Parts: sequence; C-alpha cells; structure tokens
Amino acid sequence: MRFTPNKLPTLERRLELVERRVHRTQKELKRRIRRALMPLDIQEDIGISNVNGDTLVMTRNDRTFERIERILTSEGLVFDWAETSTEGIGFLTLAKYRLIIYDQSRRSWKITGLIRYLNRYLDHIRIVALVRDQSSGENALKCGAFQYLIGPNFDEKQLQSYIASIRVDADDFRPPVDQVMETDPHKSKQEDLLDELHHLGLTSYK
Repeated sequence: MRFTPNKLPTLERRLELVERRVHRTQKELKRRIRRALMPLDIQEDIGISNVNGDTLVMTRNDRTFERIERILTSEGLVFDWAETSTEGIGFLTLAKYRLIIYDQSRRSWKITGLIRYLNRYLDHIRIVALVRDQSSGENALKCGAFQYLIGPNFDEKQLQSYIASIRVDADDFRPPVDQVMETDPHKSKQEDLLDELHHLGLTSYK
C-alpha cells in the first residue's frame, strides 16, 4: 500500500500565513485612514483659522504642557498642542512649523511615525526632546533631535535658552526648495488617498 503524506498541516500553514497578511494589510489600511483623516478632524474640532503654526507641542501630560505653554507665551510665541503622533502629523500638514517640543519623558525614546515623517519630509524643523534619561537623550539626537532635556521636571531656563537660539537662527528654518517640492506631492497623495477611500465608501468627507 502506497503511503500518502498528510497535506493538511501544509494547508493549515498556508491559511495561517494568508490570515496574517490580511491582518497586517487591514492594520496598515486603518493606520493610513487615520492619518489621512486627521487634518480634517483637526479642522472640524478647532477650525483651520485656529491652527497657529510656528511651534508644535507634543505631550499627553497636562502639567508638562502647562509648563511649556508658560515658557512659549512668555517668549511671545504661538503654538499648537498635539497628544498623539498621528495628530501631530495632521498639524504638520496644515501649517508651517519651526520647532517641535516632543515629550517622551515617561518612557525610553523610540522612533514614532511623527519622527519618521519629519526625517523624510521636514527635516529642517528643529526638535527639542523631553526624555527619561541620558541614554534616551542620546538616542533622540541620533534620530534627528536638535537638543534634549531630561525628565518631566526639566530645566525651564534651559528650554528657554534653546528656544532663544532657534529664534536667533530663524533663517535656518526655511526649508530648501527641494524639500518644499517633496512635501507638496505628499499632500497630493493624501488627497488622492481620501478620494480613493471615498470611492470605496470608507469615508463620507465629501
């Protein structure tokens, strides 16, 4: 009698791989949808005329935001506040910024979607990172940060010093022409994605 190998495990393995791919694809699509719709959500929530530009504060902590707000206000700077990486990218598509104060002081520094977006499209923007420790600060510098401050109880005078140095070198914040040209097509892609999602019935923004 001839032995016939059991092909069922192979079939199950293939089905498992297909399910994983479908899951990854769905997760990526949801991420792209959230990112594409975020500027629209911001405009709806606070209004495009209330988006200030210039400085973007990235933190989930109210106390940290209040300290930064006090410093920026004393320096006569306008600013916006975002709590998530996706929300931050949404602001970046709506206005021009020179400085981002990015709070990751309650965890080890990691490369977020916002950091990848900045490095790819807007690497002329200066980042002051609030980090947990010196090791995280060094990692932040490797990821493109301009300076870092340690801990949620950071030195406010040092932050003021960094802001002052950025204001003095304001001309350095003008993005090169090639970066401006690279960023604009990205916005077109975002609009194309919204159109595509609309035709698929995934959004009713029109």
